[in-house]
Amino acid sequence: PTFTTPKMYLPSFSCIMLYLYEFSYKYNIIIIIFDIYISIFAMKIQRYILFVAAMLAVIACSDSRKEDPIREAISNYLVNEIGPNYLQGEICIPVIMIAATEENGQSPTRVWGDFWVDWYNREGDTLKTVSGGNHSGCMTIEVKDGKPFVTAFEQTVDGAGNEQSARRIFGKHYDAFHNIHSNQDVREAYRKEAIQNYCKSNGLDVRYYQDYGWPAVDIR
Repeated sequence: PTFTTPKMYLPSFSCIMLYLYEFSYKYNIIIIIFDIYISIFAMKIQRYILFVAAMLAVIACSDSRKEDPIREAISNYLVNEIGPNYLQGEICIPVIMIAATEENGQSPTRVWGDFWVDWYNREGDTLKTVSGGNHSGCMTIEVKDGKPFVTAFEQTVDGAGNEQSARRIFGKHYDAFHNIHSNQDVREAYRKEAIQNYCKSNGLDVRYYQDYGWPAVDIR
């Protein structure tokens, strides 16, 4: 959804007030400062509303996706097929942000998403990033012997052709993908959740993750 803040209308409010009541210079300044303050506050409220909406979406589907066999297949593919292409650390944790899924009850299933691979080394209670990167696109998943596997992965290209390839691959799902891919707050929320789940599943007493040159992030 798109939220429109009232910031564009607030300056006109000040002008009308100044014209009708002919305030002294002192009160004119007060109103202008108040006008600016309200505008900034409105922009912050807009950002907060969008962030809360995104977080509610993450929380709403977090429990149901923990044991999803489709997500497990994607995770295994990212770790085993994509992960070795990076400088490896001790731990590889993929981040899976699904934009759309199409399945008709039969194999294959197609999944469009924004996927990340991150390698970490553990130092005390902190996972320190070694390497990682983004791999967006469409995965084809088929069931073999009752278990789903990724059999194909069409990725967006890097560089100047990125948007064009993303629009071609995602098609009608492009807007859903773009809303995820372009929002750093959403990406970090998914990343934090992925690290939490990995540490819980593997019995790791980890409290932080830290990218090189950035402050550590508390995952609890």
